Amino acid sequence: MRIHFSFRTLLAPLLCLPLLFPVFSCGGPAEESAPQSESASSEVSEMSSSQSGQKARGNVVFRMAVASDVHISTAGDETASRLKFLFSSAYRYAESQPYGRLDAAVFVGDLTNYGREDEWRAVTKIADGAKKEETELLFTMGNHEYYQGGEAAFKKVVSPDLNFHKTINGIHLIGLSANGDNLYSKETLSFLETSLKEASKDGEDKPIFVFQHHHLQNTVYVAAEWYANDSPAFFSLLKNYPQVIDFSGHSHAPVNHPDSIWQREFTCVGTGTLAYFELLSGMTDGTIPSDAGNAAQFWIVEVHENGDTVLQPYDLLTDAFFRAPATDGTDRPLVYEVSPSAGTEGFLYTNEKKRSTGEAPEFRPEDVLTVTDVTEVSATVRIPTASSDSCLYGYNLKAVPESGSAGAKNYACFAPFYIEPFPSSVSYRMTGLEPDTTYSLTVAPFDWALRTGKRISVSFRTEKKPESAYVPASSLTFLGTCADFEKTSTLMKSSSTFAYGGTPNGDVFAGDWMSGSQMPGTKFGVAEGKGWNGSRALEISSSVSENRGLYLFPNQRNGFSSEFKDPAYLRVWADFTEIEFRKANFGLVSPDGCLYTTDEKDYVPDLYFWYLPEGGNEWVRMKHGSDGCFGAAESAPVGGCKGWFAFPLSDFGYRAGTGAKTPSETARYPETKIAGIYLFWDYDKTSDLTGKPFYLDEFHLVEDYTVFENAENAEH
Repeated sequence: MRIHFSFRTLLAPLLCLPLLFPVFSCGGPAEESAPQSESASSEVSEMSSSQSGQKARGNVVFRMAVASDVHISTAGDETASRLKFLFSSAYRYAESQPYGRLDAAVFVGDLTNYGREDEWRAVTKIADGAKKEETELLFTMGNHEYYQGGEAAFKKVVSPDLNFHKTINGIHLIGLSANGDNLYSKETLSFLETSLKEASKDGEDKPIFVFQHHHLQNTVYVAAEWYANDSPAFFSLLKNYPQVIDFSGHSHAPVNHPDSIWQREFTCVGTGTLAYFELLSGMTDGTIPSDAGNAAQFWIVEVHENGDTVLQPYDLLTDAFFRAPATDGTDRPLVYEVSPSAGTEGFLYTNEKKRSTGEAPEFRPEDVLTVTDVTEVSATVRIPTASSDSCLYGYNLKAVPESGSAGAKNYACFAPFYIEPFPSSVSYRMTGLEPDTTYSLTVAPFDWALRTGKRISVSFRTEKKPESAYVPASSLTFLGTCADFEKTSTLMKSSSTFAYGGTPNGDVFAGDWMSGSQMPGTKFGVAEGKGWNGSRALEISSSVSENRGLYLFPNQRNGFSSEFKDPAYLRVWADFTEIEFRKANFGLVSPDGCLYTTDEKDYVPDLYFWYLPEGGNEWVRMKHGSDGCFGAAESAPVGGCKGWFAFPLSDFGYRAGTGAKTPSETARYPETKIAGIYLFWDYDKTSDLTGKPFYLDEFHLVEDYTVFENAENAEH
């Protein structure tokens, strides 16, 4: 997945095979229920066997827990607590069954945030302290393990071997570590080939478990967007072994989506995350929902005497197995079954079978839309949860003004299928509306297979724009100016940013882009003669190439403005003459601490920004890459650029986990107030750019980026 955490269609039951072909769930009932017992599982297998012609599967002979994407930095992290709880929950279930063991706990990469030795020590300390003697711990490296520590840290703290091939109770487990950010070496693939040949000698009626961090392209949910570059090489090896069950992570995709399991020549399973969700692109607000932090999912996997394998997704936040289906009132466990002895003909989860049943979701007769928190340009709609016999995946919204469809606004948002119990409603904040306008809003539900139900509607009117004069805070330069550094000779360093719960006590925070933690290596200051028209500018440099975040806070001390008239664009003067970014993006922090950036609009095809070269008179349209960033890795290089840049505020999406509120509770950009300006960056790694400066000046919040009001009064 992308450098930051980033952090992507549900199934109805086949009524003739009640549990052999399981009911898929996007959520379950609020009441607690006991995990499915081994004896109950045996009853299921007998029923399934009688209908499928397979022999009874017999007792469980092997059990493991599988998880990935924990993202631990210290033993005090919330994800560290979730990791510890994973073990206690898995043991509590195992010990309630006739086969009372947990034979293995396998973690499929991104256990850490940066792969440092201290992070690995935190991981192994938690795992070693929580596991029992019977359980073998197995780890593979993901992309995050290569950010700072790499293979050396893994070998020193975890294991001298990057890959493993273990046999437990006759069951083969093959683990592969990534050999770079998104790379698997020839040696690793050769290890897989050799291990598969050895494991297959035990017969085709037993599963062979394979583990690697990255998805294989176009297999499980989100694998169309986040996958291993070496996917073709994996396919060429695995296609010859239908008994393979391949586990992968990387995407942070929920485990209770029907495409979390995929079958064609072999089986693939997505492992979920203990950190935060990221979903498939296509929604208005990007891939990370506002409640993404409610993520703590893993798998309990059991193999029976005849090789039949039962997979059950577990939710640590409810401390229970997932239920099915989503929202139509039925209540059955979510269970997946794979029978290696049946070969590919016995596969139950091919795309064709999964999409062959199910009805479009529908609102109930009593369901109504409720619109609240109406402003001049935005409004919140509460959408009641529609009824679905498979998985309610999302809603399409269309707000049509009284003037006609030409001014209609379209939105799409997720239904929170990844949360149990499924909420009774979801709230969505519509932005970019026109003031003093009556809108007819219609909403249609759709499921994971894009089956769309009938719309329900409601009308509302936006508020009228108040008649008030705008008084700019700075008299030195253009209207809309936030910061120009002309009155600023020094900048006070802040120890935190309130986007992540801190209290800014200075002008600038520079550090970890995604937590607000202080990190060494980033320098900033005010440089004479380096800004627009030879003025002062903010100078930034870094002694490291890794991800960094910078926040500029308007306050009474620095005199920067925090309120603007009709802001629609962030306009910035920048000098990138000496550097090139791998990825970078700007953003804003709202008064309640919520961070909004283009980085939250993954795979939106029309994220444009504009550039006016120094001395030029024509704005050039440029385009953010698929990750919502500009830079060399996004096919949007800015190296050597010097001049004005402009970014539409309507493209700034909310970053989950920031601020005191969520977008459903507060107005979204464009607004008239800000609390900070944000920049994320890391340098292009094709050359050494560490220590080289770049400069920023003239931060503006303007209605029209091409107009420089009061330019004749500028004293530069």
